[in-house]
Amino acid sequence: MTTLSQRFPSRAFVPEKIQFDPELRFQDARLKQALAYWTGKQAGREMPGRRDLRPAEMTAFLPDVLLFDVLADDGARQYRFRLMGTRVAEHYGEHTGELVDDGPNEIARQRWRVVLDHACETRGAVRAVSRAADPYKQWLLAEGVLAPLGDDDGTVAMVFCVMMFRPETELSDSERKRSR
Repeated sequence: MTTLSQRFPSRAFVPEKIQFDPELRFQDARLKQALAYWTGKQAGREMPGRRDLRPAEMTAFLPDVLLFDVLADDGARQYRFRLMGTRVAEHYGEHTGELVDDGPNEIARQRWRVVLDHACETRGAVRAVSRAADPYKQWLLAEGVLAPLGDDDGTVAMVFCVMMFRPETELSDSERKRSR
C-alpha cells in the first residue's frame, strides 16, 4: 500500500493516513461491485465516459456515488461536485454544484484534491482509505473507489467515486496496523 507521503513527497500539505491500495483490496462488497461496474463500462477503452453510466444499473451503491467534474484552468485542475449520493451527503453535507476548493474545511479540501488528482493521474481505478476528515468523526473510516471518466478525445472529464463509511472497530487487523 502506498502512503501519501510516498506518492506526493513534494506537496506542502499531505493529509496523513490516506492510503492508496494499488491492488484494489476492497473490504466492502459494494465497492467491489462499483469497480466491476466501472470496469465493465470500459468496453476496451482506457476509461468509460460519463454517458456510459446508468443510475438504474447502480442501485446497489447509488446512495454512495459521487461524480466530480474535472475543470482545467490554465493547467491547474479544479473539481466540482456534480452529484452527491444521499448517504455521502449525510456524512459530508450536501455540496452538489460546489467546487471542492470551496468546501467547509481545509483538511477535507486537501484530501479531496489529493485523491482526485491521484485518480486523474493514474487514469485508472484507485482504492483510497482514510479516517473521516471531520474532527468530530475521527472514529469513522472512509473507503472508496475513484475512477476517471473520459471525453471522446481521452481527456479525463469526470471522476466516478463510490464511498463507504464504517466505524474503525470494523477495521481488519492489517488495516488497523496501517492506520496508526
